[in-house]
Amino acid sequence: MRKSETLRWVSVEKRREKGRIVANTISFLLNRITFVVIAIALVLFIGGRFELASASQPNAELEIQKLTSCYALGTDAIGRGNLLEGKNIYRRLFYSRCSCHCYFS
Repeated sequence: MRKSETLRWVSVEKRREKGRIVANTISFLLNRITFVVIAIALVLFIGGRFELASASQPNAELEIQKLTSCYALGTDAIGRGNLLEGKNIYRRLFYSRCSCHCYFS
């Protein structure tokens, strides 16, 4: 083999190697993209929903905790005999214009 043929053969081999690297990289990326797309489609079609809460909306879990603790505080106040305090807690909790009636038997 002459030197020029050897150089040409090395050049061809380098090009082939670069081509394989590019093809493998593209194949790898397409497999990853396909996997992500399939995963997203499954989540959306099987019933997963993404509900983004805006910063102005209250956190529902916090509201439920507030509801249970304030209801207990209002009931405790009424049980201690402080009817006005209990009614005020209930009003803040449920609605400011609500009608709250307590009956003792």
